Formats: sequence, structure tokens, C-alpha cells
Amino acid sequence: MSLNIHYPVPRNARLSQRFRANPQWYQPAFPGHEGVDWAISIGTPICAAADGEVFFINRNPNPKVSPYGIYVRVRHQHGQYETIYAHLSQVTVRENQTVQAGQVIALSGNTGRSTGPHLHFTIKKQGATARKETDYQKDVVDPHPYLDAAATGTPQPTPPAQTTLDVQVTAADGLNLRAAPVIGAVVTTLPCGTVVGSLEAADVTRRKLGQPNQWLWVRTSGGQVGHVAAWHVNVPGAPASTDAPAGEAYRVQVNSPDIPLKLRLGPGTGQPILEDLPHTTILECLESSAATLEKVGKYGDWLHVRTQDGLTGHVAAWYLCLSLDSLTETLDPSVSFGIGAREPEELRPADVDDLERIKGIGPKIAALLTAVGICTFKQIAALTPEQLKTVLAEGGLGGMHIDTWPEQAREMGGAAGD
Repeated sequence: MSLNIHYPVPRNARLSQRFRANPQWYQPAFPGHEGVDWAISIGTPICAAADGEVFFINRNPNPKVSPYGIYVRVRHQHGQYETIYAHLSQVTVRENQTVQAGQVIALSGNTGRSTGPHLHFTIKKQGATARKETDYQKDVVDPHPYLDAAATGTPQPTPPAQTTLDVQVTAADGLNLRAAPVIGAVVTTLPCGTVVGSLEAADVTRRKLGQPNQWLWVRTSGGQVGHVAAWHVNVPGAPASTDAPAGEAYRVQVNSPDIPLKLRLGPGTGQPILEDLPHTTILECLESSAATLEKVGKYGDWLHVRTQDGLTGHVAAWYLCLSLDSLTETLDPSVSFGIGAREPEELRPADVDDLERIKGIGPKIAALLTAVGICTFKQIAALTPEQLKTVLAEGGLGGMHIDTWPEQAREMGGAAGD
């Protein structure tokens, strides 16, 4: 059974690194580059290459956690094929969601071990390595024949029969309904107050509402289907915001895939819980940009934030990462596009230690620590037992022998304090 694919990027995107290119950078792990790279600007819509199911999403841009940065894996044909979309800035789908060929699943970026804004795309075929259909490990196959056979046109996915959530146009001058996100042809203009139905999952829809650079797939009451800018729609009856623009304030995103992050009345685990914030929730920082950049991802720090519903409180900063609009301000657009990655992206070491060698750290705790960026013995050695207990407490876990973890880490080669 073959895989007929849809181009995951605009057809005019520049191919910056071919499959099997630059073998000197990848051997002996791979014969050469294990996918293809396209040079595209940050925020370019990325489409599913074929009908399938999203089965894994990594939303942590830290290269020490994931060399691919933010990336998505999609299974096709009951697992016979898999496609990978890497170095993203934002993901617009959720795990276990069914997607159609051509559906926007993410926005391109420059996260992970990337030397410039681009999309890395890999195709795997189940059993290909064992059957010697490829000389690559992990069933990686050459994507060029699939891309060459792709239709020149842009097939549109079949919209679901039912909508999931009504949303209303909030833009005073009306809102364009487009055939595709960002640059698609205008289907019609929707006056302010028009109610349309979302064709995406309800929880995905709610996460997108009001968010810059997000696009929502919708159907009008007259049956017209297209995409609208999600930052100009909201649920019907929602009060319009009266807050002035935040100026230099940043937006941050919850990075806690295993358990919701707690919004607390004040900083500290002893403060009352106001609300549970699911993974990928976008929050507005109520502190200066300098303070935000200093705190995000830092163990033991707390950040004063506001939710989309206007609720204010404090969250553990080590369960946060910068959202797309903040991230794009920190990236250098002058660097080269995708060329120069010197190691195979899927197999290259991620600069992490085997944390489970420390007595008291099992698989769940190791996964939690890694998810918040504590990946090495050196990092554990630099923390106090109290800080480690706080990290675990906010992740909903407890641990044994925590008081000995820093000393164990030092004995295993992690030097503290430098």
C-alpha cells in the first residue's frame, strides 16, 4: 500500500536540504540527512501530508529536551506510515485528533537544534528497515518519490458533518472567510456579530480563540466553509475586553502535558488554587518583559499572570515557555535556513543524563524533570532538596530520598555551583 501525500508546505517553498544530503554530518548514525528541509518564514501554515491521526506532540522548544524542538508525529493507514513535522513554533491540533490531508496542523518555526526558520519533514514506513527497503535506521525512507508524485493542486479535506462550537465575529469592520489560512482566497466577508460553527475539536477551538497567528476552520449558517483569524472571534456573549494593550508584556504558554498547571492566589505551593490550566494554555504576563524572560523556565520562580477569562494569579514559572508572539521576537531572521545541522536530528544526543540512576527517581519523575528542563546530573546537583520537592509538588508527584538527590548527582559527575 502506497502513501499519496499532500505537500506539507506551500509549493513555492525553497528546498534547503534534500534527503541523504551532507553525509559527513550524519554518519555513522545515518547515511545522510534523514528528511527534507524547506526554508520558510516563521508562522507559515504546515499541513498534514495525508489523512491520519496525531499520536505525539512535543511542545517544548528546548533543544536539550528535543533536538526537533516543537514537533508533531502523525500516523497514516493504521500505522503503516508516519510523518514528522519538526522545528515548529506552534501546534494547532491535539494528540489523538484525526486530521485530513491538507489540514493545517502547525505553524513553522525555528525551535530545537535549528540554524534558521524551516520545516524538517520525515516519512517512515513500518518495517522498512527490517525488510531492507531502506538503509536508514528507524524505518526512515526517502520522501522525494512521495513528494514528486504529489498532486500539483491543493486537495481540500472533507469537512465534518457537524460543527463543534459556535463562535462569533468580534472584528468591528467584519472578518474575511478564507479558503486557506493566512493567504487563502477570500470566500466572503462576515459582518461583526456573525455566528459560525467551528469544524475543529471544541477544546482546540477554545485554545485558539483570541490568539494571534491562529486560524480556525469554520462553516457558516449558509454552508460556506473556510478559515477565519481566531483572534477576531469569540464565544457568543463573551464580554469584550476593556483592558488597554499590555505594551511590553509577554504571553506565555503552559508546558505541563501530564497534569494541569495550578493557578494560585499567590506565589508558592501553599497558596489557594484558583483554577487548573491545561497544557498549552496561553497566559498574559503581568510583569515586565525583563522579569518574564528571567523567570520563564526557571525552577523556584513564580510569575504573575492573567488568563483569557480575566482571572489573575501566580503560576510556577518552570512549567511555562514563551508563546509564538513572544518567541518570534527573540529569533534572529538573518541566520541560514536549515543548512548546517551537523548531527542526525532524530538520533543526535540531547545532552541529557540517565536520571533514573539516582535512587528515588523512577520513570515518571525522570519524565517530569526532563519536561521542565532538568535533564542532567549537573542541574540536579545545583538545586536544593526544597526546590526539587516544589518541582515535583507542582507536577502532582512525590518522591523518596529527595534530600540525597543533589549529593547523588554530584557523585555521578554533576558539579554544582558553576
